[in-house]
Amino acid sequence: MLQGACQRAPVLVQPADASLAPFWHTRALTLMLLAVALSGTALDSQATLLAPAPSLAGGYWSLLLVNVGLAFYAARLGLPRSLFWQLVGRAEARGLTRDLAWAGALLVLILASESALQLWFGMPESVFARALLPILPRDKVGWLLLSVVIGTSEELVYRGYLRQQLEALSNSPWLAVLLQALLFGIAHGAQGPWAVARFAVYGLALGYVALRRRSIVPCVLCHVALDAYAGLAR
Repeated sequence: MLQGACQRAPVLVQPADASLAPFWHTRALTLMLLAVALSGTALDSQATLLAPAPSLAGGYWSLLLVNVGLAFYAARLGLPRSLFWQLVGRAEARGLTRDLAWAGALLVLILASESALQLWFGMPESVFARALLPILPRDKVGWLLLSVVIGTSEELVYRGYLRQQLEALSNSPWLAVLLQALLFGIAHGAQGPWAVARFAVYGLALGYVALRRRSIVPCVLCHVALDAYAGLAR
């Protein structure tokens, strides 16, 4: 009787570790993000010494290399296998309409917030960021490439890697959304304290959408469109 009961009892299996990478990998990425933020702040303080047009190509290439490097680290470097598609999340053709709708709603929300804050508070613009804005036609082509790379890379790092990894480490999806948003805001510290607060709030919105959709696709679409608009609509 006892033997039969034991045979019928369910076997409890310990859940596998849901984290994407070892803790050291996440700590190293966080330190790299903070180092990039500090170096950006230093560059902003010296931006008045930069010549506008000649500095654009060099500035674009450095930003491209840094962002691609961070995304590559998050998705592959130091890991036994690539995490790229796991960071992207659910990417289905049948869900593209919903992803576009979420991206459009985010885009309208953020642009409306930017306009309102500029109107009400007249927030100062980063000197370094203004120096990178495209002027010549060739610069605008470079800006489009920069928008695609940065928008995709930052979403892979923040909404893809950090949101999922922090959720696994903290066992709290909402705490993960909050922490990645704070890091996202700090990463834009070169543009001043106003920018840190704004980008943290935008990081919350993007993180919520990534959590809700279990995908960074709408976040990438929104981020790329925002960056492209910031440079080409002037």
